[in-house]
Amino acid sequence: MPMDQAITRRRALGYGGAGVAAALLGSAAWAPPAEAAGTYRSGWGNAVFEDDFSGSSLSSSRWNVRDRTYLSHDWSTISAANVAVAAGALKLTARKLASPVTTSDGRRREWSGAEVNTLGKFSLEHGRWEVRAKMPAAPNRSVGLWAAVWLRPDDGSVPGEVDIVESYGSKSSQAKTKFDPTSRAETTVHFNQRRTGSLHGWSPSGTDIYSRWNTWAVEKTPAGVRGFFNGEKILDVPSGTAAYRAAFPAGKKLNLRISFQVGNSYWGRPTAATASGQSMELDYVRVWKHQG
Repeated sequence: MPMDQAITRRRALGYGGAGVAAALLGSAAWAPPAEAAGTYRSGWGNAVFEDDFSGSSLSSSRWNVRDRTYLSHDWSTISAANVAVAAGALKLTARKLASPVTTSDGRRREWSGAEVNTLGKFSLEHGRWEVRAKMPAAPNRSVGLWAAVWLRPDDGSVPGEVDIVESYGSKSSQAKTKFDPTSRAETTVHFNQRRTGSLHGWSPSGTDIYSRWNTWAVEKTPAGVRGFFNGEKILDVPSGTAAYRAAFPAGKKLNLRISFQVGNSYWGRPTAATASGQSMELDYVRVWKHQG
């Protein structure tokens, strides 16, 4: 995607398992419970981080929930009240405010959004990150809704970023492109935080990503980054370039962020047709560590 889309989310203000030992009981082998072993995936082993959102609230040992802050280039505030776990899913919701709020940067914000992240709680340099999700990209009623699951280096000292899935709502007359993002989502590798330097792939047109569950994944290994939509590869970025090495130097771990913003200088802001109360839903998040 063009980088001015990415910049609006990056500049934040106020950023607020181990295995189980085996044993024998008599002649029967003792096996760890499933949640301790982690979800197994061929070629990757057991998941080292996962959440199926089966409870009634987020685990504070896994997630941070941002609250009462904002990002500098969208048109929403961030509210913990817009984060919920119900019916086996994590839901981040965007709502139109009863009264607009003018933040300290002078921007008049008419919506509230949400963000959760693993900053300081879980990060990984090389692995496979997978989410099963529904994105707020319904035709005609989601203009200006901007939802994403993405990875950033822990210390912010390098510019690299990997967007597992990012959607921009439905087509807007305000957009700076004729491309229609309705019911589509993007997977992107960013080499910097400016308007240039990214490679991306899109989910196929005509796919229902807003009322049906779909799966997005990225695999970051020493060879590079590959992106997948429902098991089909849509992005392949090799690690051999100077730009890649500068963006993702050896030893830099990435944390996971899930955000729902409103308003985008490239894809457009909400209109009167944009429906309040729409959600990005996640059925699960799973992460495997690269075994190489």
